[in-house]
Amino acid sequence: MLQNKQPAFIDIVAKLLKHSGFPISSKIEIKYNEYTAFWENLSEDNNVAYYVIELLKMIDHTEHNKKVKNYNLESLLSSLLTMCMFRNLSNVKKQRDYKEVKSNWEHHFQGKNKQLLNPYSNAIVTNLMQMFENQQQEENNFYGYLICSIAFLPELYKVAKPENIELMYDSLKQHYSLVEQYGKQVRIKNDSFYNFLLDERFDLQETAEFQFCYEYLTLQIRSKKNLAPRIYHDSISKFFKMIPFIAQDFPEQAEKAALSLLHMTKQFITFYNFENQDPLKSLLNIIEIFRRWPFPVGVLANELVQLLSLESKSRWSAFRAKIREEIPAIDFYDPPAPPLQNFQEMQIPLSSQQNQQMFEPRMPQVYVFQDNRVSEASNVIMFACQSEKRNPTPHDFRYFICTQLIQQYKPPNEKLSYSTLNNLSEADVFKLYCQLMTIIQKCERIESVPEFELIYQNALEEILANVKTEQGQQQLLIPDFPSYYFHIMTKKPIVFTAPKQAPIKIEQNQCADIQSIKDFIQRAYDINMPLHNEPLRLLIVGGDQELFQVCMLLGEIYKATPIRLKNLDIRVYICPNSNSAMSQFLAVKDPWYQRYLYLPFVEDILIPKLENIKEDQKQEPEKDNKFLQLELKAMCLNTYLREANRAYNVRVYKLKIWQKDLSKDGVAIQQQMQGLEPKPDKDLINSRLFFCSYVMFGAIADFEQVKERTKDEKTQRMSFYDYKEKNLCKFQNLWVKMKAACTDMLGNISDCETSAFIHNCKINNIYTNFFEGNMPMPHTDWLEMSYITQDNAKLFDSGLRQKKIFKKHSQESIQNAFKSLFTNISITKLLVEEINKKPFSIIVDGNIYTDVVQFKISSTRPNKEFREKYKNRIPQNIMNLNLPIMSFLPFKV
Repeated sequence: MLQNKQPAFIDIVAKLLKHSGFPISSKIEIKYNEYTAFWENLSEDNNVAYYVIELLKMIDHTEHNKKVKNYNLESLLSSLLTMCMFRNLSNVKKQRDYKEVKSNWEHHFQGKNKQLLNPYSNAIVTNLMQMFENQQQEENNFYGYLICSIAFLPELYKVAKPENIELMYDSLKQHYSLVEQYGKQVRIKNDSFYNFLLDERFDLQETAEFQFCYEYLTLQIRSKKNLAPRIYHDSISKFFKMIPFIAQDFPEQAEKAALSLLHMTKQFITFYNFENQDPLKSLLNIIEIFRRWPFPVGVLANELVQLLSLESKSRWSAFRAKIREEIPAIDFYDPPAPPLQNFQEMQIPLSSQQNQQMFEPRMPQVYVFQDNRVSEASNVIMFACQSEKRNPTPHDFRYFICTQLIQQYKPPNEKLSYSTLNNLSEADVFKLYCQLMTIIQKCERIESVPEFELIYQNALEEILANVKTEQGQQQLLIPDFPSYYFHIMTKKPIVFTAPKQAPIKIEQNQCADIQSIKDFIQRAYDINMPLHNEPLRLLIVGGDQELFQVCMLLGEIYKATPIRLKNLDIRVYICPNSNSAMSQFLAVKDPWYQRYLYLPFVEDILIPKLENIKEDQKQEPEKDNKFLQLELKAMCLNTYLREANRAYNVRVYKLKIWQKDLSKDGVAIQQQMQGLEPKPDKDLINSRLFFCSYVMFGAIADFEQVKERTKDEKTQRMSFYDYKEKNLCKFQNLWVKMKAACTDMLGNISDCETSAFIHNCKINNIYTNFFEGNMPMPHTDWLEMSYITQDNAKLFDSGLRQKKIFKKHSQESIQNAFKSLFTNISITKLLVEEINKKPFSIIVDGNIYTDVVQFKISSTRPNKEFREKYKNRIPQNIMNLNLPIMSFLPFKV
């Protein structure tokens, strides 16, 4: 059977690599069946070995010719590393071309020209070749290299001896210089001079090729427990000692490396821990110095120091806290048999049968808002939903916690003898769990470690006097963190549309799904036990439009009764999409999010990029095909849901629009969006919306409508200024009157009013790829408005056509010159009205609304009457509606 598949696979690989290699004259279309066959055949070890050899040849050829084609070398290296990490390497050395490939690679370091094009190439290829030849001997070296890569550092393990600091630092300076030089070479540029106007702070072009290293490393630690103390502790400690030296000349890189190491250490301590306390004390001494670093490093270091201090007293305390936070069902018990006795004596409350339904099924719940169009991200969600992995039950976690707490203070001569609770029923284990957790929580408040151990041991002996345990050699296994259960909110779309208006897509049974979220919120409010409520996890898989749906849902609830959100732990997760302003914002601010979620989803980095895939629309992917890229991205998504516990509160604003009545020629506006409750106002319909990203009107709204109507792919890929530069269309100008409440940086508010011929206007809460206005800060009480008048727009277009100025002046000078043509105002409220009642279009978080004659933006703060009525019941943190966007790391705005 292999002989029948192999020739076809060889042809497909040749086609893929040729298409992803150097510039070619004719375009090659990769058919859908070839694309799927490629991944299906990679399940065979011989095919993996063949593909690895071909990748090595291509990398060698690229480095030898010193050619760069955007993503070419990066993508090849990423493909090579991913294949070698997640597939069997035993047959690579047996390939007939292996010796030739190895010999050709060694020629790069002979003679005068020893510098490679990519600063990471040699580390990747050399380490992998060592793994091919003797995997057992080199695995320690390889894992140290991976930890180094995860921490944004070069291959320091080769020279990482404490007494050799100068050599390490010289190597580091040389490496960062090469990375900076290579980054300038591969920076993506198109033929538009508008690229000079983009803000470099939001340029996400990376030179790192290790997006799945963290997933691989955690997978190895779970499967090989002996790696934990020997590998990651030694490597992490070594790199922590290097960071102060990096900060002397490379403060930005040092901050990224420190944040990455701190986050990685926190996750390792939480989920994998150490067998003894010596590594904890060593790490505690090393990390102590980072508490004095400025935000955000100092904050994260302080949290880690506190976690290590608590772990040194009570091992697995971080794991227990994480499980109880994410899976509150562990603290509830509904006995299948006769009820237990004396529940009143327990400190942890039990649920009723009604409350038990709150935690069914027993997996952590995630509500998914996704784009209706088939995409890689939606395929990842489908793959994650079909996962057959067995999830541990709350009883499994109780069993582990009880056994671990009993074993924690056993005498040293009994460290190999594990107490087992196999003879206890689930009810008895739960009772023991309640008693142990009550004691451990009280003991953890004691600062003195000897006093803590003495009190805990005495209390433990009293508890175990009435509990029968068995002694044996059975090893205590750490339960894996459970996978998430995804409630898909979008499956079969029904399109409601009005004339000239972009479709708003609503699932056929979406009302029932949204009602389930409302029921979830109502239960959390009725039960009134914040510590025992499961978080409401909302996952956005798509762009700005899907985020808008979440704003509308929460805005509707907040508008009715803000107090219902008081006890609710809302967590909004953003699965990256190229059209998502919020995911780009997170990727710029959070380097861990950028590297291990944004780039794997937005960029096709698992194989050389396929720019032209001819898909058969009628052909659906096989459900049983576990393609590697879906499997790895599903791992990244689960890691994001599990480890991203930083809430960045993005302010939500209220938008009221007045439109002409659209009910004559199409579906009325009230049928388009649930919760709008439009009201007739003479010949107009007014509706209430909630948004968190941006509102735009003028020429850019007209441009988006052109893109919606056209079928030309080239036009659909254009940006607004590319379209203007090519002079493809003339846009109308609006004579509008604007009343705004303006604010300065000190919070002083003043009213202002103006009338002008507006060519284009943007009101941003999130940065959206453009340079015109001030940088918005999404957590603040104001928006950044930027507009250009008709006269200034003519000057802008004239300057855009004078391409000689782009070569004579610096990018910063050009940006300042063009930016001076825009009027920038920080506002808290805004009323915009077309003076002649001429209808125009606006864009609200990716949704186009036409026939608008007036709109008003204001905060979501409840009115004065409501605040007076509930002033003692509404916490200050919900006086305005915020969207808690989850990130891995704390970041500066």
